[in-house]
Amino acid sequence: MLDVLGVSTRVVSIQHLPTALGEELMHYIFRNEDRVWRYRGGRDGCETLQQYLGFLRAPSSDSGVERHVVVTKPAAFAGMAVFCCPPGGHPDDDQKVEDLVAYAVGEYVPLKETGIVCSTDFAYEVVTAWVHPRFRGLNLSIQMYCAIMEKSESSFLLCDTVLGSFEHIVTSRHLFRLLLRLHLLRYLLRKREESYEVITQDGHREKFERLVVYTTPVVVALKTARWLRSAFDYCGRTHVWMVAAPIIATGAWMLYRYWH
Repeated sequence: MLDVLGVSTRVVSIQHLPTALGEELMHYIFRNEDRVWRYRGGRDGCETLQQYLGFLRAPSSDSGVERHVVVTKPAAFAGMAVFCCPPGGHPDDDQKVEDLVAYAVGEYVPLKETGIVCSTDFAYEVVTAWVHPRFRGLNLSIQMYCAIMEKSESSFLLCDTVLGSFEHIVTSRHLFRLLLRLHLLRYLLRKREESYEVITQDGHREKFERLVVYTTPVVVALKTARWLRSAFDYCGRTHVWMVAAPIIATGAWMLYRYWH
């Protein structure tokens, strides 16, 4: 929950919205992508409204067949959305499309398409993400991506980002700066390669890169940080660190042995 200029924001799972609101939201996102990509020379012509609505629907049971073995996709997970709550309103009020200020939507895709060999069959791909210009600088995109990592049934996240965005993310949040100091980021970023580039209406060249992120350590770190904050509030810092420090040290040693 963020309070900025009297306006609160709330990050919610699109999959948990009422069916009618979810479909209305996907209609809005599809139209909004036209506006967003018009500045970048136009969107990919192969994208359709049905594709976006399909993010809401559960995949068929025979979504993947290989070597006569049926591989079933995880349940549908359309991504996350951020709604604002105007002054005087309540954050728990029903969401409305006109209050949407950010979104990150996607679907599960076969992990083998990334070239990574793993026992996991699928990765979660963020197809598109957007933050309203008035709400940029609040790290809403980072909140949405972290929420996707926690709620996704896959340990891998795929996304195309503007070149240099990853470094901005690392420097803008304490958790990722800590992982950088512990030299763990190189284990999280499993693949990084050039994706595509566009020429904007201003004539600027905008380059994108594709990232494949191993999310399990991030999820563990997020849950640990959340537990520590709750424990600090309940027991006080001194008593918590007496218990937590040996646990964290043991976990760090086990991760080090696993990765080396």
